[in-house]
Amino acid sequence: MFDFPLGADVSFYQRKVDMRGAMQDGVEFIGIRWGQRDGRGGYTDFRARENWEAAKEAGVLRLMYWVWDQRAGHTASAHMGGIRRFSRTYDGELPPWADLELLPLDWDEFHDWLIMLESWASVKPDIYTGSWAMEKYAPLPLWLKDYNFCLTGYNDIGPSVYGPLKDLNPNVVCWQQTSSWFVNWVNT
Repeated sequence: MFDFPLGADVSFYQRKVDMRGAMQDGVEFIGIRWGQRDGRGGYTDFRARENWEAAKEAGVLRLMYWVWDQRAGHTASAHMGGIRRFSRTYDGELPPWADLELLPLDWDEFHDWLIMLESWASVKPDIYTGSWAMEKYAPLPLWLKDYNFCLTGYNDIGPSVYGPLKDLNPNVVCWQQTSSWFVNWVNT
């Protein structure tokens, strides 16, 4: 069993989120989806600012996550431009997450973006992904070992670490457990 702080990720998919209710349920941090690609054409999360401010007001530790999405040819600079259009500075209490789950993937572009993200946030980002995604991206570059990971688990036991990601032996700092956590503080 893994012993990680309880957190949640939220986006427009959850609609309205009661951050005080989340805290009462034991949530210590909230990952808030800011967007993906270059943030244009509907790719900035329309609930991000509301969720960001509500979490701050409730005293929940915050981090932003941005989905890496090269399907329309978006580069590292385009992704970073979307983030900067959303906010010129980063005031989250926890490192931002680089959400990695979509194909195609150019490792060099992704790495360039991580470096840009670190420069913007003044802290190294964590990589938010799962073993299921990393299998699609194999072989994995060794520089990934320089980053912390937040992994999906989709179970009640802990993060699922297998395949190429297990071979990398990542430093896992949190996991997403979504199989049986039903809450009354979402879509309020």
